[in-house]
Amino acid sequence: MKSALLINYSANNNYARKKWLRIKEKVLKQLLKNTILVPYEVPFNMNHCLEQLIKEEGVSYFISAGGDGSINYVLNSLIRITGRNSRDYCLGAIGLGTSN
Repeated sequence: MKSALLINYSANNNYARKKWLRIKEKVLKQLLKNTILVPYEVPFNMNHCLEQLIKEEGVSYFISAGGDGSINYVLNSLIRITGRNSRDYCLGAIGLGTSN
């Protein structure tokens, strides 16, 4: 079982990076040791990234760290890439958005 944490530094008007750095150590202690960290800023080719993570790394668990737009971006790309097989994957989220 392999997982990837996709961290959108652009979320919350670029404030997400600061939020992430405050919680990073606590979050990493909770994740599997082989979790792949993928920090990104928009624009970003999520389709290409997920294809590589799935095909080359065997990732089946994804965590989106960012705002609600970030998880939507990851979810739509995952469905686009995997189609009917999207049920073979899990998606979680860490809120780094405006939290209002």
